[in-house]
Amino acid sequence: KSGINAEYGSSLSTEDVPALDDQESGGPPKPPKLGRTIGVLSAACIVFGNCVGAGIFISPKGVYEKAGSAGAGLLVWGLVGIVATLCTLAYAELGTMMQESGGEFVYIKNTFGKFPSFLFSFCNAFLIKPASMTVLALTFGSYLAGLLWGPGVTDIMVKSLAASFIVFIGVLKHHQQPGDCQFL
Repeated sequence: KSGINAEYGSSLSTEDVPALDDQESGGPPKPPKLGRTIGVLSAACIVFGNCVGAGIFISPKGVYEKAGSAGAGLLVWGLVGIVATLCTLAYAELGTMMQESGGEFVYIKNTFGKFPSFLFSFCNAFLIKPASMTVLALTFGSYLAGLLWGPGVTDIMVKSLAASFIVFIGVLKHHQQPGDCQFL
């Protein structure tokens, strides 16, 4: 390994995926398996990014307003941190028990069946991930608009920057090559 992938512990090579002509003759070809190519640092970054996300920049004000005091707010943050850690450990346990590719889809399929796993995948693709990306983009747009134009920021400025951010990420991912650093 060389370059950025070796440095950050991740590569997206197809070395572990058998070619179709490498199959043994005399039977149906075996389906290709995804190689185990994610490193510890990459996995930690993914988990951290999913847990923290853009919410850390939006929610503190609301938490402290509802908690009533700084001490109560810190207690809430601490308790939520413990719950998030326990959830992460539960996902780690599921990942060691069910070592198929597919993550949450596989966990739901093995537990509840094919139809609930399909519903989860459908909702994830068309509702959950786009909504998450929208919140992330609006947060980015809000902070960048405040930085560029100060207190006179309008909603259209924030939404324009958010839409530009989504288009930029889409173009970036479209031109991404296997082995490049994964962003979103």
